[in-house]
Amino acid sequence: MRSKLIIGFLVFLALLISQAPAGIARWLVAQSGQASLLNATGTLWSGQGDLLIAQQSMGRISWDLQGVTILQGKLGYHVALTGPDQDLTGSVQSGFSGINLQVSGLVRNVAVNRWLETYNILLSGDFTLQEVAVNIRDGFPERTSGSVHWAGGAVTYQLAGKISSGILPEMTALLGPGPEATVLPVGGQTPLLQAEIQHNGFAKVGVTKALTKMLDTPWPGADPDHAVVLEVEEQVF
Repeated sequence: MRSKLIIGFLVFLALLISQAPAGIARWLVAQSGQASLLNATGTLWSGQGDLLIAQQSMGRISWDLQGVTILQGKLGYHVALTGPDQDLTGSVQSGFSGINLQVSGLVRNVAVNRWLETYNILLSGDFTLQEVAVNIRDGFPERTSGSVHWAGGAVTYQLAGKISSGILPEMTALLGPGPEATVLPVGGQTPLLQAEIQHNGFAKVGVTKALTKMLDTPWPGADPDHAVVLEVEEQVF
């Protein structure tokens, strides 16, 4: 009798968990402090909702549980984010080694420009993410890999209080192995940008002399093209 009661309780608990409402996902997302989930439907294991990050609409996100990850001591989901400004698919896994994110797909320049307008930068050309992977441990992106391709095109920016513009070629950002990226022109080997996220919460971006020459504002001096001639830092977390 006792074993039947235990089995019955476990079955009831499994059914209860399997029907956990998507509203729980809304609460989990809110714990990040920067994201929120609206109009959530379905269950915690399979559902969808409208994703906002820093009050900016990111589109409609859907999720489905990866059952095999439970047997590996991980909780994982297949995810997709669709909307007028992006079409992304990937996975999210959480376990003892931290949170692992992997994403591929298209992000239109409209979405990127929303974040860049604070810095008086405006880009044309869309972005393609190719197997971008990030391992987050204790809130810090310890490891990254993959690449981000930019289609190139017109760019408007502000430098020393002056609005300037130019045309840039296609570029690819190579991520990793840590929280860093190197931006190269497609078909070229000379870095144009060097970026990294530091443990103090600051992001640092370095501009090389080669990029200043592409923008017809060559940095003075005898520095080689790959040398970083301008650096900016900003706290991101």
